[in-house]
Amino acid sequence: MWKRLLIVSAVSAAMSSMALAAPLTVGFSQVGSESGWRAAETNVAKSEAEKRGITLKIADGQQKQENQIKAVRSFVAQGVDAIFIAPVVATGWEPVLKEAKDAEIPVFLLDRSIDVKRQISLYDHRHCRQHPRRQVDW
Repeated sequence: MWKRLLIVSAVSAAMSSMALAAPLTVGFSQVGSESGWRAAETNVAKSEAEKRGITLKIADGQQKQENQIKAVRSFVAQGVDAIFIAPVVATGWEPVLKEAKDAEIPVFLLDRSIDVKRQISLYDHRHCRQHPRRQVDW
């Protein structure tokens, strides 16, 4: 329960802080829709984005990293303002995250960590109690 509340708070805080600046577009690469929890997470993201006038583009990864990578590349090509990823696996993300970094698009991880060998611009909410504040500062 606390984990769900923490994730919802992170998404809400990040979206609310972004909404203050200008109309934004955010990409969300969801793992899939295999559970009620994932469906609820997606619905909360949609609801919070709508409340704040944010265009939210959601891609269902269908439990496949290759689908998530394609989605992130698509978000980068579209020039979204931020990308949220609920990664299906921990490895293999460096090339696409570098593309997002090169495009100066911040990436936020939801509910799972990933392994990266070099410094890439991303924010993993699980490593900081004050994650909403850090996302606002980002």
